[in-house]
Amino acid sequence: MASYLARVLGPMRGAATSAMTVLKTKVPQVAGYEAKVVEAYTSTMTTVRTKVVPQTMEAYKTTMAENAEYVVKDPEAADKLGRQFIFTNMAKCVTHPSVHPPLDTVKTPRLPAWYVCL
Repeated sequence: MASYLARVLGPMRGAATSAMTVLKTKVPQVAGYEAKVVEAYTSTMTTVRTKVVPQTMEAYKTTMAENAEYVVKDPEAADKLGRQFIFTNMAKCVTHPSVHPPLDTVKTPRLPAWYVCL
């Protein structure tokens, strides 16, 4: 691969010469390909800026306006929300011993001999 690139690109002369410049001079198809890529990128980003972003921002503003009552404005209370969510849900988990069978009555599956040897 390195010898192929050396043959196609030739030695790069000077630090200011970029790989794309060398590719354009040695491989003429690259110049046209670069123009197509830039054109596709530009048209895609124009579409995103003109159609997608405004719709997304409008949906965001609508959602935030409808749910303004649930926004926590106190920074200290907002810092606790993650832990409150986790530990509130952990407290809902049933941990009473009568729900879980004793460990000596739980049957462990027998593994085949070939599995144990792995």
